[in-house]
Amino acid sequence: DILMFEEKIVIIEQKEYEKDILFERIDQLFSKTGLFEELERRGVKSVLLKPNLLGIYPEGSAVTTHPDIVYATAKILSQRGFKVGIGDSSGADHKIKDLFEKNNYNSVFDDGYAVMDNFEIKPFKKINVAGKEIHIAGAFDRYDYFISIPKLKTHNISTITCAIKNFYGIIPGVKKSHLHKEFHRFVDFNRFLVDLYAVIRADYYIVDAIIGMEGDGPAGGNPRNMGMIAGGRDGCKIDAFFLKMMGVDIDKLDYFDYLKEKKLFNGIKKE
Repeated sequence: DILMFEEKIVIIEQKEYEKDILFERIDQLFSKTGLFEELERRGVKSVLLKPNLLGIYPEGSAVTTHPDIVYATAKILSQRGFKVGIGDSSGADHKIKDLFEKNNYNSVFDDGYAVMDNFEIKPFKKINVAGKEIHIAGAFDRYDYFISIPKLKTHNISTITCAIKNFYGIIPGVKKSHLHKEFHRFVDFNRFLVDLYAVIRADYYIVDAIIGMEGDGPAGGNPRNMGMIAGGRDGCKIDAFFLKMMGVDIDKLDYFDYLKEKKLFNGIKKE
């Protein structure tokens, strides 16, 4: 079943993780949202995939983006001739190779559909976020197009970690911890996420909501069967859709007010 929303957000029912079926579903997402036409129109040659690899956790814990979704996405793009990279930076002290290997990502590299991109290798890219110089992964100078693949989870600071929050992972390693300390008030941290989103964000999002997390997220909650994947280009609308599904009134979330103030979000309505 497909549910269409404005801004070409597509929700597809999917109950389980299986590479071949996910290949078909994600190809369907891309076709319904005109991704292949966009890539051709923009002359894209290389695509970076950014999953949520918060740390090293058991596959069934629903903490990290499931490797089969990333595998299927990389395979689709690679078979169409794109150079594909996969990168992230854990908030924990893990070597990048261990982060991918122990989260069962190695098959996508072994099968030649993508290369591993280390977000923690210098030189970093410098950007200005609300007057503050921030270092992000240098990978953002090496690819033409960026696809964020978050895991749908609750979050004890931002209420949800999905499209907007996932790009916090483009900030290398320990630098994320420093920013958490600097923006220790929840309201300040959430405003920083919005400021970051205003400056740099993904071109496209695929949400792993087959099994999400509820409760004490982003790492201590419980797996919850959601049975869907989502695709689209507007991270605010994607997050708003899932927040409403979770029963959260987005009008009571301060950072959605800030998104509106910065003219990044104007609501969501069903087509």
